[in-house]
Amino acid sequence: MGYDARFFNDGEDRLLISIALREGRIVLTRDTSIANHRPARSGQLKVITFTSDSAREQLRQLFLELNIQPDYKPFSVCIECNQPLAELDVQAARNRVPPYVAKTQKLFRECPCCRRVYWRGTHWEEMSRRLKQWLNKR
Repeated sequence: MGYDARFFNDGEDRLLISIALREGRIVLTRDTSIANHRPARSGQLKVITFTSDSAREQLRQLFLELNIQPDYKPFSVCIECNQPLAELDVQAARNRVPPYVAKTQKLFRECPCCRRVYWRGTHWEEMSRRLKQWLNKR
């Protein structure tokens, strides 16, 4: 959605909390124990504990709890590095994407950090459809 975010899949709660405090992040989680750590209880760290497994419901809860509007810029940051994407020339992308993609796509974006290349393929279409559906039914 274009928001600055960092994903943690594994690791101890203390490490996640330490990084979130250092980077000034809000922790979004289904793990109810994180909210019981001292920084969260004291208000030093904001934790939003999702009450649903549904991504749509989690998005709804996030917007409500943070009181934000869905002013998003979908697919504008790298999903690996969280860096803003830059336009990439079609010729420069040709040798870095599958042959079918090189033949059928005209718009490419690249992460300036990890050099990952992005394009508007079927995944992009499906995620765009879902986001529109979820955000229209808030």
